[in-house]
Amino acid sequence: MKKIIISFLFLLLLSTVKAQTLIIPIESKTERGIPGAYYKDTYNNLNQFVGIWKYENTTTNTILEIHLFKKTMNYNNIYYEDTLYGEYVYIENGVTKINTLPNLSTILENVNKHKVHDGNFFLVNENSPKCNDCYLGQKRVQLILIDPVKKVGHIITLRVNNTNPLTMRLHNTSDGLTYPSDANINTIEGLLSGVKVGVTIPLGWYDLVKQP
Repeated sequence: MKKIIISFLFLLLLSTVKAQTLIIPIESKTERGIPGAYYKDTYNNLNQFVGIWKYENTTTNTILEIHLFKKTMNYNNIYYEDTLYGEYVYIENGVTKINTLPNLSTILENVNKHKVHDGNFFLVNENSPKCNDCYLGQKRVQLILIDPVKKVGHIITLRVNNTNPLTMRLHNTSDGLTYPSDANINTIEGLLSGVKVGVTIPLGWYDLVKQP
């Protein structure tokens, strides 16, 4: 009975928060969000990216597998947002180089602390990297992927192709730089403090197949 009452109060609180919150379509999100607003995936465009996606090269015995999830109304300490997050495993020459999948067993209040996060920034065809073969209105989304070995971040761009089986193209970019914890990369001094350490996952394009 106590659990039922707690669940009811939680739902009541959530509905109250939503009623008082400014709701904005996620496509209208800018780099600086409005404090307290809720950037909502109104048209469920993020849903197509949810699932287990796997790239496999049998010649080089390389595998990149990403598990993506959608969190609604995630609070990032500034505003609420619907967002993609996840974890991944990378295997090269049959050797596991990175495996962050065990992190999925930990419930994080802010899912942007996962190794794949910030997944709600949509691109149009003209945005870099340009997409010359995207159809009109096709959604691409950018996320951040963290390399825990090199301690660097990657920007990955995803788009889902309506093939059978369903595939997702991933474009991976990174400068391979790591910075001191107190560095301010918005200043020249902060940018110059970066150290080139390279990346674990080679940069480039990967075609991943959605797993059953």
